[in-house]
Order: sequence, then structure tokens, then C-alpha cells
Amino acid sequence: MALTDDQWIAEARRQLAATGSWDIPVTPAAVRPPDAATEAPLPCPNCGRELEIFRRYEVLATEPLRWCPGCFGFWARGDALSAGVADPADDREALFAAEVPARCRSCDKGRLDAAGVCRGCGWTRPALACPSCGAPMGRDTVKGVELDACATCRATWFDIGELGRTYGLARPQSLAAAIVDETAGPTDQDLMLTAARVLLGMFLRLPF
Repeated sequence: MALTDDQWIAEARRQLAATGSWDIPVTPAAVRPPDAATEAPLPCPNCGRELEIFRRYEVLATEPLRWCPGCFGFWARGDALSAGVADPADDREALFAAEVPARCRSCDKGRLDAAGVCRGCGWTRPALACPSCGAPMGRDTVKGVELDACATCRATWFDIGELGRTYGLARPQSLAAAIVDETAGPTDQDLMLTAARVLLGMFLRLPF
């Protein structure tokens, strides 16, 4: 038999009051947060592909960070980014991909300006639909980056490159590069300057 936390505490108190001690042969039921993998699939608001959970092992959050393997966009809801974006050694390309101008979906040739208007045919990009509730998302500026945000779900959509720019992500240094930096000796120029100082000192001490 499994008890809830409240039932377990109530039983412990009852036994303690009756006998002066308590010995409950059952353990409280484990309370697990909802498994994000069992949630209904969420569509990418940009390309329509199903969003996947961006696996992180050192960043703990109740809500998972989701991403689109097709267009490298990220969907953050709740506390998904409150403890950081990624593990320190995570070098997955999606985190550091460069931003690209959005392409017009009407003529498929022109690029959209900052207002979402095609420079070629004048088509205006409609508001993206929230992956969670389907409502049109508004535009919000976070740390100087204009992002799509759903006020109802308190969630944010990052197009390719926007997550890295918003949080100032830098690609982690490889182990080999780190070792080289830590054990690097003086450069050739440093050695030449040291030798010149030694020779100059010897020259100045010579009797004439």
C-alpha cells in the first residue's frame, strides 16, 4: 500500500500520539512531476516540424527546453531557462547557429525586413501560432533581441541564432585547446626580447 505524503504524516502523528513512537510499514507514494515526454507533441511555429526535448543533464528545470531539429528554433516555457540554457560542455550546433534573415513564404525569394515585410513582394509575415495553445504570439524585446512570445502560456519562441544572442552563448573550448592554453610557453617574440635584454645587460657591464 502506498500513502500520499499527507496520509503518511497523519499516520505518523497518530502512532506517535498513541504509543510514543511510530513505525509505518509503508512508504509514501513517490510524487513525480509530469513526464514531458508524455505530453502531446508540439509543432514548430516556424516550419511545422514536431518539437523535441533538448536534453540537458546539469541544468535542472521543471519545464523542458524544446527545439526544432529542422530550423534550429527553441521553445522555452515556464522555468525552462531560469537555471541556464545548456550544460557547460554542450557544443551542439543549434546553440551557436548564426541568425539568418527570414525568407518570404509568398514569393520564396525575398527576405523579410525587421517588421516582417518582404522586400521583394511586400508580403507581411503573420503572427506565429503558439505551439502550446495555438494563439497568435506577440513580439517582445528581451535583452535587445525581438522575440515571439505567448502571454497566455508565458513562453517564448527563439528563431535560429536568437537564443545564443539573447543569452550571450559562447562555444565551449575543446579539451585540446584548453590544455594548450594552460601549458603554453613564451612566444618566439618573448624569447627574442629576453635574449636581447640579457645581451644588453652583458654589454653594459663590459669594461672599456
